[in-house]
Amino acid sequence: MRVEYQINHTHMEEEKEILFLLKETASWLKDKEIDQWGFLLNGGEDQEIKESIEQNQTYSVKRDGRLIASFTLYESQGEWDRYIWGQSKIPAVYLHRLAVDRTLVGQGIGKEIIKWIEDYLKNKGWTQLRLDCVAGNRKLNDFYLQAGFGKIGKNREHTKFLKSL
Repeated sequence: MRVEYQINHTHMEEEKEILFLLKETASWLKDKEIDQWGFLLNGGEDQEIKESIEQNQTYSVKRDGRLIASFTLYESQGEWDRYIWGQSKIPAVYLHRLAVDRTLVGQGIGKEIIKWIEDYLKNKGWTQLRLDCVAGNRKLNDFYLQAGFGKIGKNREHTKFLKSL
């Protein structure tokens, strides 16, 4: 049975809720001794997150009106993307900060979100989706491989993943 979700651009009034979800995820990662999102946990990305919401790049995933996940899509390379991927002239969308409420992990929500992103981007004419994650986070690396991404290398201790749409 497929559960219905509503995925929409995040509104500014949801900023605190998004930050809470992301920092809760970052805290969980830290507790698991996974070196990922530490900068976010300490407030280092608060301004970037706010700007991504203002620019309609962040999405809220809700079920029955409750925020259960969030993600950000950049339609051009940001500073971090250039740092990991190098300057690229190939048009691609970059997926960042995909987080699912920790109480709901294991229910397939992440994979359904990835599928929604694929369909959404295809309808907009995009042909590539890119992301990166800490190379040492085996579980997350496996998740992206199982979601159909191809591992195309590693740079600065981050695995680079690509999905052709």
